[in-house]
This record gives sequence, C-alpha cells and structure tokens, in this order.
Amino acid sequence: MIYLITRKTFLLQSNLPGIDRVGSADFILDNREKFLSLYSNSVDSVKSQLQTIQQELKCFQAVVETQDILQHFVTHTNGLVYEVEYVLDACKKKDFPDWCLFLWILNIGEDIRVLMAEVAEVPEITAFDLVLHNITDAAPTHTSSRFASNPSTNEEMVGFKDVMNDLRVKLIKGSVNLDVVSIVGMPGLGKTTRANELYFDELVVSYFDICAHCCVSQEYKRKDLLLSLLRDVTDDTTKLDREAENELADKFQKLLKPKRYLILVNDVWKMSAWDDLLSCFPKNNKGSRIILTTRHYEVASYAKHVSDPHKLRFFNIDESWTLLQNKVFNKERCPLVLEVVGKSIAQKCGGLPLSMVLVAGILTRMKKEKHCWEQVSTNLSPNIQAQSEGTLDLSYQNLPHYLKLCFIYMGVFSRGQRDSSLKINMVVDS
Repeated sequence: MIYLITRKTFLLQSNLPGIDRVGSADFILDNREKFLSLYSNSVDSVKSQLQTIQQELKCFQAVVETQDILQHFVTHTNGLVYEVEYVLDACKKKDFPDWCLFLWILNIGEDIRVLMAEVAEVPEITAFDLVLHNITDAAPTHTSSRFASNPSTNEEMVGFKDVMNDLRVKLIKGSVNLDVVSIVGMPGLGKTTRANELYFDELVVSYFDICAHCCVSQEYKRKDLLLSLLRDVTDDTTKLDREAENELADKFQKLLKPKRYLILVNDVWKMSAWDDLLSCFPKNNKGSRIILTTRHYEVASYAKHVSDPHKLRFFNIDESWTLLQNKVFNKERCPLVLEVVGKSIAQKCGGLPLSMVLVAGILTRMKKEKHCWEQVSTNLSPNIQAQSEGTLDLSYQNLPHYLKLCFIYMGVFSRGQRDSSLKINMVVDS
C-alpha cells in the first residue's frame, strides 16, 4: 500500500488535511504491473498536466485569499498548493513509482475540483463573481492546449459557407502537385471545426485514396504523431510501438507514395513541427493535399506550397445571434422578450464562436427569463476574447457534480488521443 502510506505520511508531516481513498487505490494496487504496461501514456500525460494544475490552483488561491467570506477555505487551499509543489518535485526526482504518482495526481485533482465546487456554493459569492471578476483577472496568459480542443458544437451549421466551398475546391481541384490548404485563426474561431468538416466531407473523402490525421499541439513527440498517422492508414498496428522513429517515417512515406492522399495536421505551433513531418509527405504528382490548422500566420506561410493560407474572420452579429439561438433553443425561435438582451450577449461575444458556445451553455441551464439573461449580459466583459478561460471555467462551475469529476478525469488523456475507451473505463471505475 505504498500510495496510501506515502500520501498519509506527507499529510501528517505537513500537518495538512486530506483524504486517503482506499477504494480508489485498490484497482491499481492489485494490478500495478498490468497498469504500467497498458497505461504508461496516461501516466506521462497526467504528470505533464501538473504545471497547468499548479497555475490554475494558484489563481484560485489568489481568489480565496482576497475574499473575506472565503477565509475558512484558505488553509485547505494552501495545503493543496503545497502538495502539488511536492508532487511536482517528486516527479522530477522520481522518488515514487509512476503508478503511485498517477493515483496521487488524480486524487489531488479531485480534491481541487471538490474545493472549487464548495466555494462556488457560498451564498454570498456567485459563479460570475468567482470566475469573471476574479479568476480571469488573476489568471496567467498561458492557455493549456488541453482547453483549446474542439468542442462538440453546431457552429459548422452557421457562417463560412462561402469559405468552406472555396476550401473544398482547393482540395479536390487545381494542381496535381502536393498542396497545403492552411486555416489560420485565433483560439476559438473554429479552425479545428472547419478542418474536420472538410476532412470528413463525403465529396472530399471520395476523391482521395487514403486519409490520415494527427494533432500536433504545443507539446508533441514526433514518434507519437507518426503513430497516430500510421494507425489511420494500416491495419497492422501490433508492432508499431516497438519500431524506431525513422522506421515509422519511412513506412508512412512508402504507404502514401502510390496513393492520392489527404492528411489533416491540426494545431501546429512552430515551423520546426512542420519540418518534423514534411519529409513524410511524398510529392507524387497525384493531387495529394494537406489540411493544416494553426493560430500563427507565419507558420502557415512557411508551410505554403501553392494555395495562400486562409485567415478565418470573426462571426458577424447575425451569424453570432443565429449560433447562440441554435445552441440555446435547439434551432427553435427565441422568445421575443429575450431577443434584445440575447443579441446584446451575442455582440459581447466578439464574433468568437467558442465564446458563444460557452455562454450558450450557461444560458441553457438558466431560467428563460429576461432578468436572468440581463445578469449574464452585465457580467460579460466586452473583451471576452481575452477571457475565454474564464468563460470556460464558468461553464465548468455550472456542471453537475458527477460531470465535474468526469471532466477532471479527462485530463488523463492528451489532446487528440484516440482508442481510449479502456482507459476511460479504468479511471471512472477507480
């Protein structure tokens, strides 16, 4: 029972409150060898999220320490801050086995979310006050790429029809030479949504012999990207993990060379990341295409072959209001009494689809009454684009408790990770 002893010893030595979850530990303790072999990627992923957890917790700590009505939460919050720092140091020094750190980090995450939920329930402080007025002001500018993942939204049904037609033409017509169709825009504009819409379009798919995709993000390993691409184009995946990086690159290139291929490379941050993949894409003069998404225009320009990068525009007010209505009322018409304030809310979202989707999630859970919507409109800052983290956190605070726990468990998986159903079952059961 190394985990239970380790954490209990730490809490006793530090004189900090804590909970030892005997039940949640049993599964991993009884199967730790099998766990390490099956879920090694999950261990690395959870450990890699610690710094983000630390930053979010310090922002929360700043809120608790500056609010008089939250002073009784200070000790618990400070204890969690110290515990996260301790585990971060333990990860670097490798003081404890991976399975032990994995369980410890998950339990810390659950403690943090439970604490935040308790604070949000304080009658004198609303979720709006907690998130929009405090956390977003104190939050660091860094945004975890984990939160930039494409949400399950309907914004592809609104706006950009002319743009999508133009991009579709670039994919299935034009030069026989290899071309890169780049989609550029700030976070939340819908780059991934547009790219996926193209990648899964029946007309586009039928034009190509072979399709594959990967998500690069800010932090990546070239081998992981190659594995992701190869798993889309070959059924023989049993030995891929044991092959060297160069062997994987060579195998992928050979599979693509005789084919007209379509590759989606999502969320590229650096030119060096593009360089890491470019050599894998053969110039076979068959009309092959690569869809690339990035928030940096210089990256898209660097990757250019034939077509100029396309910069996504912001939604206009009509598109914004249509999207907000669709998300809140499921394509039914908004009641007339809410239209004026609803359009005001849509306008404050600044033409950013992600902000509209997040705010719609809040409105959906509220009473469809004018004074409730006016409260939302009043609390939304005009520069919401810079506060999307706060809006996302506000949406989190409005989740039921059981979904909050499920949400933090999703931090086990890296962005774009697939084939994770067994791992999801494991963390939920634990």
